[in-house]
This record gives sequence, structure tokens and C-alpha cells, in this order.
Amino acid sequence: MEISVGYPKAASKLFNMFRKLSVICLLLSFTVSVSAQDSCQCNLFKSEGLQKVFRNGKFGFDDMYGNSKVPCIYDDLRYFNNGFCKATRNGLMGIVTKDGREIIPCEWEYAELVERNYILIMKNGKQGIADTLGNILMQPIYERISPPLDSLFLFSSSINNQARFGYLNFSGDTVIPLQFEYALPFSESYAVTKKNGWFGLTDKSGETVVVHEYASMNPFINGVSLVSKNGKYAFLDTSLSYITKYEFDDAQNFWEDMAAVNKNGKWGFIDKKGTLVIPCQYDYVEPFMQSLAHVVKGGKHGFINKKGKKVVPLIYENGNNMTPFCYSFRNNLATVIRKGLYGFVNTKGKEIIKAQYQQAFYFRDGLTLVKKNGRYGYIDTTGNVVIPLEYKEATVFNWGFAEVAEIQGKFYTIDRKGNCVQNCQNAIRQKTQNAK
Repeated sequence: MEISVGYPKAASKLFNMFRKLSVICLLLSFTVSVSAQDSCQCNLFKSEGLQKVFRNGKFGFDDMYGNSKVPCIYDDLRYFNNGFCKATRNGLMGIVTKDGREIIPCEWEYAELVERNYILIMKNGKQGIADTLGNILMQPIYERISPPLDSLFLFSSSINNQARFGYLNFSGDTVIPLQFEYALPFSESYAVTKKNGWFGLTDKSGETVVVHEYASMNPFINGVSLVSKNGKYAFLDTSLSYITKYEFDDAQNFWEDMAAVNKNGKWGFIDKKGTLVIPCQYDYVEPFMQSLAHVVKGGKHGFINKKGKKVVPLIYENGNNMTPFCYSFRNNLATVIRKGLYGFVNTKGKEIIKAQYQQAFYFRDGLTLVKKNGRYGYIDTTGNVVIPLEYKEATVFNWGFAEVAEIQGKFYTIDRKGNCVQNCQNAIRQKTQNAK
């Protein structure tokens, strides 16, 4: 079910940013090579450590050494998602695992993992829910249904040609009748629901516990809900008491017990008591991660701690769209830019890898892709070159493997030691290991 709710401006922008970055990561992580010959063995994209292949007109997955894991019997296979892949055979869909088990048989009009433990299925235009063991939890008899995040299923149906939402228990009994213009799954015992054009909160008995009078309302996350009214934002806790007044022009959800708030165009942070811990003084902020928040002031970037102290000084420059996750800590390191060159700082603010690269990406599998003098290679978290900077093209490591090319467009696969493991006919200098 596609859900759209009146999220605050900053939260919506942040969601869209992460969604765009996720697309960039996929493009960086996978290299596609296709052939028009139905009878050939073609290597397509990689997904969660497996290689999609095409043999005798059917798709399957091999491991990186050419061993079959998912047999080539499918008309189509998509990317793996937490170990589960949408498969199509004879025009019908199912779900296969990385070891080739068809846990949801290919007998549905539609099948897809929609939450970590739930699979949406469809037959005769109606939706149902299965679990990742293959058990059918809700038969496909609903116009729309979504998995339970907090014990109840959200479902919808048309009444007088208008969508209405309600809730079911695991037995399929209607607990809260179809009555809402819009609704979200329960979170922390409450559900955001919409009546007469306004948002409010409903409990599991169907009682309205917060009147429908809000222009926007977020689900409870870590005990707090962000709401807006008359163009101003405030926060509710699970006791349904306000922890702030309607005093903010914009705001973000709590993250690591801190929430970014905006007054008069400047950003600061409040704690869960509603206290403005860090004054609204920054032009741009991101949520706290690993107890540090990326902030921008006067065009300069840095990091502050939860007391507002500048841990990484505001001396760094803006990133670009080619390098995702700049200024976000991952594995205790963040990419920074100074004088147009990329380096890394740690959570204590020390620039442990000097700003010297034309490009640098996030660390994955203990390595990061960097570019210098027009060539790509890989360094570890101490800055040591592990795989020499000798490639014209390269991708970040994904599940222990990366794609590199010494000649434009001639990609081959390497492991974390730089050994070629696949398409080694394209390799010029690299040694091979168990190549097939």
C-alpha cells in the first residue's frame, strides 16, 4: 500500500534525500551487462553477494564463483531484499531465497516483501499477507492491506467510491471498522488516522484519543509524535501531553533523543523534555548519528555533539551529488571536503585520512573507494592503500565484491584482496583466484 501523510517539510526532504541516495548506491553497487542471445550464459546485476545469470532463456542466481544458487527456471528475478527475491514464472509471481527455496510458490498475481517479516500477495485483484516462512496470515480478499507493525493489520476498501481504512486482528476479525479517510499502521499503541480532512490519534479499541484537528501528524517514534497546526509544529509524548508549545516553523522527528527544530529560518535541537539544548543558529542540520550531528553555518560544514560543542570544526566544504553520504558518520568515520579534496574525520574530530582525493565514498566491508589523479582504488579505515589506484572505473564494495575496469567499460569482479573472481578476461594486471 502506498501511503502518503502530511509529513513536516524537513522530514519529507530528508526522506526524499535518503531515497535518492539509495538509488545512487544501487547504481554504484551494481554493474549491468546484457546480451541479446537467449542461449548464452550472461552475467547481469549483482545482489546481496549473488550474480544474476541468464541461461537458455531463463534467469537464476550464481555465487561469485559460478556455482548455481537459484536455478535458471524463472522468466524474471528482481533484487534480493534481506535474503528474499521476487520471482516470476509462467506469468505468476512468488518469492525465492538465496539458497533457491521457493517459499512463496509462483502462483500469485503479485508477491513482494513489504516488511522484514511479511510478504504482500495478490490474487484476483485482492491482497493478502504471508510471512517469510510461507504461511498465509491473511487470505487475499482485501482491496488493500498492510502488515502489522503493532499487532493490528491496516486494511482499506471503497465505500461509495471513496477509500476508507480500518483494522483487523490476526484472526481476520474487524477490530476497528472502515471509517477513516486515511490511516497509518499502529505504532507504540496508537495509530495516526484522518477524519474530515484532519489528523488525530486512535487507540486499539477504536477510540479517538487525540481529536482530529491537526494539519499533519507523524506516528510515534521513540515515544514522541511530531504534529502541526496553523503552520506551527509541536511534539506530543505517549501520555498525550505536549512537550513543546506550537513555536517552531519546521521540525524533524527525534533521533537519538534529539530533534531538530527551526525558528526564523535557523536550526537547533531540543531534547525529549522539550528544552532547546542547542540554539537555533544553523542554516542546515541533519539528525544525530553516533551522538554527532552534521551542521552547516555560513556555507561551512562540521559536526556538533549533543551539548552543542563543535567536535569537528566548521571548516569543510559542500559535497556533490557524485559522492553520497558525505557528512554522515558510518563506522565512526565521515567523509569531509577541504579545498575541493576528500578525506575522513573520526568521531573525535581528528582528520585521520588527509583530504587528498578527488572523490571518496563511504566505507563498506572495511574498504572505501577513492579517486586520485584520475584513477580509482581502495583504502582501509587507517588510510592504507589496500588495492592500488589503477582503475578507470570502479564501484563500492558490496557483500565482499566490487566491479572494476582498467579499460573503459571492460568490467571484472574483484574480492577484498584485489583478486579477480569473475569476467577475468577483462583483467590486464590483476591475478585471479578460483575464477570461472
